[in-house]
Amino acid sequence: MKKIILALCIVGIVYLIFKNESAMKIVFGLSFFLYAMNIMEESFAMLAGGRLETFLRKTTDKNYKSLLFGLISTSIMQSSGLVSLLAISFVGAGLITLGGGIGIIYGSNLGATVGIWLLAAFGFSFDIAKFAMPFIIFGIFMAFSKTKTIKGSGMLILSIGLIFFGIAFMKEGFEAIKQTINLADYAMPGYLGAITYALIAVVITALLQSSHATLILTLSALATGQINFENAAAIAIGSNVGSTVTAVLGSINASINGKKLTMAHVIFNLSLAFVSITFLWQFIDLINFISGLMGVKADDYLQKLAILHFTANLLGICVFYFLIGYMEKLLNEKIKFKAKKEHISTPNYLNEEVIASIEASKLALANENMHLFRNALSIVTKSLHFSTNDITSGLNPVEVISKRTTLNEIDFDKLYITRFKPLYNEIVNFAMRVELSHANDNDPKAFANVRRIAMECAEILKDMKSIEPNFYKYLQSNNDYIRGEYNNLRLQMLILLRMIFNIKDSKEVFKISKALSSEIHEFDVLSSKKVNELLSKNQITPAMATSLMNDSHLLQDIMRNIYKIARIVTIYDRANSLDLSIFQTIK
Repeated sequence: MKKIILALCIVGIVYLIFKNESAMKIVFGLSFFLYAMNIMEESFAMLAGGRLETFLRKTTDKNYKSLLFGLISTSIMQSSGLVSLLAISFVGAGLITLGGGIGIIYGSNLGATVGIWLLAAFGFSFDIAKFAMPFIIFGIFMAFSKTKTIKGSGMLILSIGLIFFGIAFMKEGFEAIKQTINLADYAMPGYLGAITYALIAVVITALLQSSHATLILTLSALATGQINFENAAAIAIGSNVGSTVTAVLGSINASINGKKLTMAHVIFNLSLAFVSITFLWQFIDLINFISGLMGVKADDYLQKLAILHFTANLLGICVFYFLIGYMEKLLNEKIKFKAKKEHISTPNYLNEEVIASIEASKLALANENMHLFRNALSIVTKSLHFSTNDITSGLNPVEVISKRTTLNEIDFDKLYITRFKPLYNEIVNFAMRVELSHANDNDPKAFANVRRIAMECAEILKDMKSIEPNFYKYLQSNNDYIRGEYNNLRLQMLILLRMIFNIKDSKEVFKISKALSSEIHEFDVLSSKKVNELLSKNQITPAMATSLMNDSHLLQDIMRNIYKIARIVTIYDRANSLDLSIFQTIK
């Protein structure tokens, strides 16, 4: 579908270019503008390096700090889409809280108006093409530098020049169109016109993936008298809604928290658009009053449009800012993590957006390892012939063992291939890509814990595969003693699994790790004594005894590996907030 839409857009552009020279100038200028925005994003990524996420973590611990971060970063970068995607990826990776991400989104909406205001004030009052030339010349020369900082600065300067150059061509194109066709003749009054132009803005912004581009087109058309102020106001309001499309697309592969933030973004912009369109004429009267107080001329519609866009977002923020806590609570209650129902397990946290940030990548990998650990333990659960209800119910563990007498043979290899191996491969591949992407500024030990947890999970399943056949065999044995001993092993594992699958925070992980460190030794000693006692009384055969000793030893290894993982999680979560809610769901 996406390819079909792209093909239709290309056909439409080709038709316009060859049909109308003025349309070609507008498309040419728009192309420069979009390309310049892309270069600007690359330049900021190059200049910021790993400093951006470090600064972000320090400036989003309070709602007002998050709001200011979104405002300032968008004002500088002039890309609310980039800041929104960064916020979604950082919230998804757990670098910032959902409330902090919501504050950034609100601030980003306000920051997006700064560039429009500057362009309305200065961009159409002189020959902007001549003004762009020095930026382009110096930017190109600096971009050829091999020094990262100089090259990034050159790309930033070049992007500014290309933005001005693109605006100049769009303005010239609209002025030429005015000679042949007057778009003002197609102006639509009333609510029908407001809704129609707002929807047009949504579509254009969604296609261009830039509300800035839509507003620049609107300013160009307004400056040449091609549209009236009412329709331009509706377009400005609609462009806010269209900008959420970028965030929605960016959140498709994001984690559940990233999707929650996207939903907050959509709710804010849709609510703002609904209220603004409903009271559009009263709002325009307010803008006229504010413009008068600021000394803006009555016919300076460019400045008025910038003021309208700024005021609408400011008023929206004044209301929604005080609802950030409520919004966060609502989203957490309504949107919950659901275990994937597909047969092949796929990543929940790894996506392309976080690769640009080494800190976000490390936390995403840590969270994905928790997903891998959960899947490994779910295979252990099935291998011990427990059901999901056995783990989650409040039934006494002894009663669960006594009732779980009917066993179903499991396909361990199938569980490993579908629930563990694909996810394990994705984690390893993603870690290698991140290390290659950040080869120059990467600590060789940065991903040591990632590999350790993945390897410990693999060891757990390796041991479980060895003992699963004996559990299936001896749990159905006619010998009450050997059946009882294997049920005792299951009982201890059931208690441990219940503890893990009820984890809610790192404090509980710490408690489990402490309990495990003392139980592992006792577990081995008790098993050895019991086996010797049963053998001396001829209650089990030597073959049963060796199987019981080997399997209890392997279960001890499984518990030891779980202990190692719990230790790593506890240490890592002192400085970062891992998403441990995944343990509250079992597949």
